[in-house]
Amino acid sequence: MNMKWVVTTILSLSVLLATIASAGAEVLVSNTKIYKHSKSSGGDGVDSIKLKAPRTAKNSCAVFVKAQIKYTKRHYGKVEIVQLPKTQCNPKKEQCELDVSWEHSPAGRLSYKINVTWALKPC
Repeated sequence: MNMKWVVTTILSLSVLLATIASAGAEVLVSNTKIYKHSKSSGGDGVDSIKLKAPRTAKNSCAVFVKAQIKYTKRHYGKVEIVQLPKTQCNPKKEQCELDVSWEHSPAGRLSYKINVTWALKPC
């Protein structure tokens, strides 16, 4: 058999299986506002971020799945999620917050946002 054909067939089947597996799960992604830190003397701190779910249909609710940091600017600094909301947190019924620790050097600057993944479930 042709090796290229075998590899192509395996990759195609993998993509097909992944598509079938994820077809039943509806996922939404939202972003927080951009948080900026740029003190001339450097700095550190914690941002408490209240998460808001995207709009859903009347009979469905968005529940928290995961959060990921996306830098818009990073110069001599770092950001780290230190506390996530509980799994399956539903903003319609409770407050979903996460805490983000940040620090940068005197010449540093940080700008970031949080990408939040939500799953749709019946209310």
